[in-house]
Amino acid sequence: MKTIGFLGLGVMGSGMAGNLLAAGYALRVWNRTAAKAEPLVAQGARRAATPADAAAGADAVITMLADDAALREVSYGAEGLLDALPRGSLHLSMSTVSAAVTAELALAHRQRGSGLLAVPVFGSKEAAMGKKIWAIAAGDPQAFQRARPLIEAMSRGVAFLGEDPCLAAGMKLIGNLLISSAIAAMVQAFTLAGRLGLTAEQMMEVIHHVFDSIVYERYGRRLVARDFSVHFPLKLMLKDMSLALELGAAAGVPLPHAAMVREMVVAAMGRGCADKDAAGSLLETWEAISK
Repeated sequence: MKTIGFLGLGVMGSGMAGNLLAAGYALRVWNRTAAKAEPLVAQGARRAATPADAAAGADAVITMLADDAALREVSYGAEGLLDALPRGSLHLSMSTVSAAVTAELALAHRQRGSGLLAVPVFGSKEAAMGKKIWAIAAGDPQAFQRARPLIEAMSRGVAFLGEDPCLAAGMKLIGNLLISSAIAAMVQAFTLAGRLGLTAEQMMEVIHHVFDSIVYERYGRRLVARDFSVHFPLKLMLKDMSLALELGAAAGVPLPHAAMVREMVVAAMGRGCADKDAAGSLLETWEAISK
């Protein structure tokens, strides 16, 4: 694979695309807000006028978008990637989206002679820039082997989960449920500790020595420092918890933690925090309503 279309240059996508450029791939980039493509164009990427322009003649196209609606928007229609992507080429769907839209797109690609790999990733903006994200993939095994060097150029590794792309979409939502639940638990714990007269630093010492977890460590230290720069927008946490609850309902599995986290997110959304950092917004909201 040499020529790659990359659609979606947001918090994660810009860093991932930059790593592909550094690895020597010929990159065509597209973003709804065109200005976000400027740094990559300056580094040698070609700006695509439309998703179809990015996909035409490409060996693969990567989507890193906010939600199901955005993925459908760039996939279908006269300017969409589906009809422009050559037969035999691959679409790597790296966004956190529903299993339903993943299955829908997998069928659409089969009908056109192209292929879909679901390859969602775990990590932060810094991880995306530093090639430290972890990827999970599902789809045709031969297609995965073709795409593996491309995935590894953006990540520290990838786990292959099976032939059904929905397996990767579901696992990503399960992972985000675990991460969001950890953040919500820490927000409540930090608020209670502060009310009792314990310091955030004392809380962090316990977290560091008792809870051996990258998630608790990373987000705990950000809460201690009150670093509320936007790493993960609150509105995306709402989307993820809503999709997790839909997935659980379809599978007949109750998810009370997902429901609790979603209610906390809704409370923070009501304070105008949609585009703010999820962890910071939840902490400030919990502190405010606990007075």
